[in-house]
Amino acid sequence: MISPTTPGRRLCGAQLRLALLPLACAPDMVKAHVGFEAADAPSMSPFVSGGSDSEIEFDEHMLKLRGIDPRLAAYFRSAPRFTVGHHVVSLAVNGKAMGTVRARFDERGALCVDRELLDAAEVDTELPALDDPAASCVDLVTIHPSSNVELNPGKAAISLLVPTEALRTRQRDLSGYARGGTAALLNYEIVGLDSRWGSRTSRYRSANTELGFNAGDWVVRSRQVSTSTDGRQRIEVLDTYASRSFAGQRAVVQVGEINALNPALSGAQVTGAQVTSEQALASQGVGATVEGIAQGPARVEVRQDGVLVYSTVVPQGPFTLADIPRINRYADLDVTVTGTDGGAQHFTVSGALAGAADTAPGYALAVGRLRDTGGTEAPWIVSAGWSGSLDRNVSLSAGVMAASRYHSVGLGVGAAMAKDTQLQVNLAGSSAAREGAEGWQGMLTLSQRLYGRWSIGLAHSRRSRGFRELLDTTAVRNAASRRSRYRDQSSASVSWSHPRLGSVSAGYSRTSLFSHRGSSRALASWASRLGRASVSLSAEWNLGRVRRQQGSSVYLNVSVPLGENRRLGTSVRRYAGETRYGAQVAEQVNDYASYRAGLEYSSGDRRRGLDVGVSLLPRYAQVDGSYTRNANSTTYGIGLRGGVLWHAHGVTASPYPVRDTFGVLSAGDTAGVRISTPSGPVWTDARGYAVLPQLTPFGRSSIEVATDSLPRNVDIDNGAAVVEVGRGAVASLTFSMAKTRRVLLTAVTVDGRSLPAGATVTDERGELVSLVQGGGQVFVANALATPRLSVSGPGMSRCELDFQLEEQVDLGAYYESASAVCRVVGGRGP
Repeated sequence: MISPTTPGRRLCGAQLRLALLPLACAPDMVKAHVGFEAADAPSMSPFVSGGSDSEIEFDEHMLKLRGIDPRLAAYFRSAPRFTVGHHVVSLAVNGKAMGTVRARFDERGALCVDRELLDAAEVDTELPALDDPAASCVDLVTIHPSSNVELNPGKAAISLLVPTEALRTRQRDLSGYARGGTAALLNYEIVGLDSRWGSRTSRYRSANTELGFNAGDWVVRSRQVSTSTDGRQRIEVLDTYASRSFAGQRAVVQVGEINALNPALSGAQVTGAQVTSEQALASQGVGATVEGIAQGPARVEVRQDGVLVYSTVVPQGPFTLADIPRINRYADLDVTVTGTDGGAQHFTVSGALAGAADTAPGYALAVGRLRDTGGTEAPWIVSAGWSGSLDRNVSLSAGVMAASRYHSVGLGVGAAMAKDTQLQVNLAGSSAAREGAEGWQGMLTLSQRLYGRWSIGLAHSRRSRGFRELLDTTAVRNAASRRSRYRDQSSASVSWSHPRLGSVSAGYSRTSLFSHRGSSRALASWASRLGRASVSLSAEWNLGRVRRQQGSSVYLNVSVPLGENRRLGTSVRRYAGETRYGAQVAEQVNDYASYRAGLEYSSGDRRRGLDVGVSLLPRYAQVDGSYTRNANSTTYGIGLRGGVLWHAHGVTASPYPVRDTFGVLSAGDTAGVRISTPSGPVWTDARGYAVLPQLTPFGRSSIEVATDSLPRNVDIDNGAAVVEVGRGAVASLTFSMAKTRRVLLTAVTVDGRSLPAGATVTDERGELVSLVQGGGQVFVANALATPRLSVSGPGMSRCELDFQLEEQVDLGAYYESASAVCRVVGGRGP
């Protein structure tokens, strides 16, 4: 509690009086004046002595008795208005909030339009040529006579009403977006897991990395997945390519090791070149999603077409891996979950359950040689496809692929059968001359939403014995493919949500091979809130015929809040005939750190276990650590994720991976400023730079400074911006920061008397800075910008304030205090 006599309370009162006295009194004076005319009675205000309909006449004698400079009465006679100079105000245009902006007002309190204000308002117009833009004031009405400007000084807000044709429309011409820029990057996700049980030890390391650079709108990337298991190392290069967007043709060119896109066929990994429309390339980045339950700390490896595409480590319990890269739009994902004791679970996720890989409208044309993915042959292939809309409810996709002694063709039709009902049918045929095999494949996908709460998805695919994918025809893969090629794949998913009962989802998939073997997998989950408690139930069933692949697990968790950021949870999980009970506490300490700690009891061997984890976000990277111990084993885990950018101004780290289109932000030399970006919050480094990890190509990306993260001695003119860049560009964005020193002066005359309350404080340009408060206190918002201050008022001579500030600034204090002496101009005392 701050006592009324403290400087903080006095400052608060002073600021309120300074800000509200002239602005709040004027409306009351207007009401009093209007009431005087309406009732034909004496004035109710001691300040008002008479006037016309548009102006108020103040009693200067009464103002002088109250210690208020009569010049203020002259300034606020017509209406409440902004004082001359720059103010940070809230901006609205045609009823739409546009954030804050630094605006300038003339000596009459009128708004001066400049380029910075028009850009913030997203108004397209030409400003008249001015000899001195800093001194001249342009009225918006002179540019657009039908426009209107509303000023609200009490709320520090301005509202503009402009013709709709003056508003800046979204750029339809792709060539109009910002282009260019050069920078190099490294994205990384590194995890490690060390386990020890008895006399045996196991060490696992994995790294998902991406290297590359952007230059001249070219995007060069190389993605790798490397693993090391007890000294056995393996490296998979997913792709290495260069791409560039040609805005005029709305096309993207890729060369190198690429994934050939085809809207109606599976595509292929080739070394060659590809041309796609800008829209079609958007579907390439759609990653897959894999769900499962880990019985303890485990490593997860995901493969597609025999290629390791992703590797990571997960804690015990349900897990969801999102945005897993695909090298084939339709192929299954083979997932292996390996525990710390060496036991492994293996399951397959069908393409339908892994997430939608919908094709965007456009075309794709690729030519190259099939990549060597493990001893396969490398024939030349040509792939071409197109997809688009026939009408509002029907879409069509078609594609062909030709290689040495192999041909395939595909056709897809999508239809909106009714409201919230989507049907997709894909047919493909192949001819493999080497094997003398011809066949077909059909896929049917149906999604339906019912009553706003139910969502149902069904998918089924079937192929004939003679159907071949391109990889099935290679010499090395041919023998194995005869045994492992599937005949049928079916999947179904359902979800339901209720405001009080929570959400339920379930999924089932089954695969049948031509060898009459098959496997099935099912998932189910429920999550809800019961009072203050959160409840979740997850179950998984692996239904393969091989006994070591069989198994089911159930995981129940209930957590309740303990305060604002802390939660207490209890769990029950059952696996392989054994039930384990656990209790865990988790807390989000602040924006940068969280932890969890739990104990577990096993009903089988009646032994206890300990699990501890911590997650850190030290502004420029993401770090996870874990420690698990039970009667049989001890496990240590660590993970590190983020990105590093080399740009024209040095090296800057990012807590998130850097994508194809990104930017570099500068905030002067201010460190630790939090910036909101489409990827999440980032922070400026010691030199004032931050990475904008992902910007929308040929779109709009909003960037905003969190003003509460600014040091107390720093002000910002405009803390929000919208970035519009083309694909592959490296945007450069600068937020102007200004150092400021807020000072509460205690001013006296040369003979030691306090300055009279109500006297006016102005700068060297005559702009109002402050008013003198009781005890001669003067609050100066920025002593650096206004080093020369003058004081004038009724019954006193004009004098200048003489004061000295400390060299060291206390960044934790909102203002500093200092003494001042007001010396009369010309050497005479007041």
